[in-house]
Amino acid sequence: MTFTVYTFEVGLGQEWIFPVDEDHFELFFAMNGKVISNWDPPVMRVNREINHEERFSSSFPWLDEHVPFLRKPAVILLKYGRFLFNHERRFYSDFPWLGEHVPFLRKPAVEALGHVLLKYGQLLPVRGEEVWLFNATTVLDALDHERSHIVYFDDGGILAIERYVFDRGRIGTAEVFKLPMRASPVFVTDSFVKQVRSAGLRDVSFKAL
Repeated sequence: MTFTVYTFEVGLGQEWIFPVDEDHFELFFAMNGKVISNWDPPVMRVNREINHEERFSSSFPWLDEHVPFLRKPAVILLKYGRFLFNHERRFYSDFPWLGEHVPFLRKPAVEALGHVLLKYGQLLPVRGEEVWLFNATTVLDALDHERSHIVYFDDGGILAIERYVFDRGRIGTAEVFKLPMRASPVFVTDSFVKQVRSAGLRDVSFKAL
């Protein structure tokens, strides 16, 4: 039986969500797996407009794979070896994107996955949008440090992980978790991804590690 760990991944043209107060970016980065008991919901705004070109380095196999699935309106140009996408509006997503470290869910995603997510963290409301933030409180020291490619700070802290290799035994039956590091991505396993797909949730992508 295969076992794969994933992170959330932003999709082409997917809606983004941002805090109105930029200071809240630090709040999201600082979430370290602890339960938040005094939550003060930040005001968030979903960004549905695109008023600039989105550039994606590409090659012809990439184009063959993705262009059939693009939805209108979209303008596709080939210039200097880069495909340029200019959409009038971003696509609706049940997981509006801010980053792999802090998933946001719309009501359909909460209704479909809340019973799973609440085993591994909190669903925290925000103001301004009918959206919930998932605060993962299941922290597992599941990284195989010997086999992973890790960039360290001088003090030994982790700066970046270029290649993840996990110790499956330390993950056990967990479907959602974080690593004990600042701004850790939220990791999910095959079981969670299958539940997302079977629920028919819209515009949510995952990257296999």
